Order: sequence, then C-alpha cells, then structure tokens
Amino acid sequence: MVCPQCGEHLHRSHSRNFSESFIKKITSYKSYRCSECGWRGMVAPVNSSAKGGRWRSVLMWVVGLIIALMIGIYAVYDLQSSVIP
Repeated sequence: MVCPQCGEHLHRSHSRNFSESFIKKITSYKSYRCSECGWRGMVAPVNSSAKGGRWRSVLMWVVGLIIALMIGIYAVYDLQSSVIP
C-alpha cells in the first residue's frame, strides 16, 4: 500500500476506537499509518482477498435489514393491538 499524501509505504495500524473496529469487521477496510508523513486512515486492500470482506459486508447489511424489518413489524403490531379495544 502507498500513502495517499507522500507516496511512501504504509504499515498496518491497530484500531483506536469502537467505530474503527466496527468498520474493520464489517467491511474490507483496514487501518494504515505512514511512518514518513504521519498520515493515518482506512484503506480497502487492492488484492483479490478482499472478496471475503465484501461478502461479510453484504451479509451484515442483510442481517441488519432483517432485524430492522422485524422491529418495524413488531412496532406496527404493538400499535395496532393498543388501538383496538
């Protein structure tokens, strides 16, 4: 990986907080740091091994949508049962 600011080699970096860990788990983005200019950020890997990360990301979105749909159905059902005497 090459630094977007100075063009030097990037090194992997540990996640600093929950949001970085969460993004790292559900996508193929990973944390990188440049030792030359100090740039730090998340970059998607360019190699073909990122396909697994894409499938994991799609799966997490589908699971999230199913959970949101179930909560919505429950909320509508609960509202209807409280309105009908």
